[in-house]
Amino acid sequence: MTHLAPPAPFRLSRFSPALGLSTLLLACSPQPGGQTGSGAAAAQAAAPATSQAAGAEPAASGTATSRADDQEATPRVVALEYSYLDMLAALGVQPVGGALGNTGAERGAPAYLQEYLQGVADVGTRAQPSLEAISALKPDLILADSKTHAEVLPALHKLARTQDYPNRSASYDDVMEQLRSVGELTGRREQASGELDRQAALLASVKSVASAGAPPVLVGAATPEGFWVHSDQSFAGSLFEKVGRRNVARAQDGEVIYQVSLEGLAALNPPSLVLMTAQDETPITVKWAANPLWQGLDAVRANRVYEVDRDLWSRSRGPLSIERIFGQMRDSGLLMNEAPAPGFRARP
Repeated sequence: MTHLAPPAPFRLSRFSPALGLSTLLLACSPQPGGQTGSGAAAAQAAAPATSQAAGAEPAASGTATSRADDQEATPRVVALEYSYLDMLAALGVQPVGGALGNTGAERGAPAYLQEYLQGVADVGTRAQPSLEAISALKPDLILADSKTHAEVLPALHKLARTQDYPNRSASYDDVMEQLRSVGELTGRREQASGELDRQAALLASVKSVASAGAPPVLVGAATPEGFWVHSDQSFAGSLFEKVGRRNVARAQDGEVIYQVSLEGLAALNPPSLVLMTAQDETPITVKWAANPLWQGLDAVRANRVYEVDRDLWSRSRGPLSIERIFGQMRDSGLLMNEAPAPGFRARP
């Protein structure tokens, strides 16, 4: 693969000035680069698991938090995960700060989010947010990850109302529930409801053009250092389950994402394989390509190995990324179980 194709989303029209994001039918076309089939379904995202009256102290951890009056002025929000930046953009909320740093192992916010980040202050990396930078912004609300930010959650609670979710280990359904909760926390309940309806219509449309009876798939992140399986309970892995494509990988020992060797990958032996890679890195699969174990994989033998943008597929989990991921499923040939299209062929 010489380059990764840009994310071309499944487009949904947005005609409702009241919501900005509404449930509408999709134009029918399975052609790469075009729009997809029609479909609509009611959003079934579950109600938040926990609730909290406005003005009460937030819980130290957990899932969703609700407030009685979602028509209050939009709070000053600091988002410590790209997923929350995605959700806020979909809801029309401009955060005052975000974890945008690209030092160490961090790569900064995915490219598709850049247009929404004008004027958003950098408060450090996701792994090491700066408490001083966050405090200087005088936030009303901080959105954090339950695991990544576990050690700094007590300090964050002292700075502002803080809501944490298990976002990095979230599935598609988890993300939809978190979107609903963020809408409530930011006074965008109606916008969140509209976006959930739009996501339901999007999913129905994708399923309507997906190849019926397509074989199971495995999706994993291939870095220079190793290969990480994204199980059926992970975000990227669960998307395939949602469109009717079984993921051969299941969670292991409570982990929804885990590392495997080439031997472990060969044991799973998926009929189709999706490699999430970074264009500026050489994934370990390039080294594996000469190994007989790799050559013997069913996916390799059937020419069903696809390479996609890791920054989009695995580093941000939100409604905007979902729309673009479904677009890459279409354009790559994955949805129709076709050979990888140019721009999605695995290296070398």
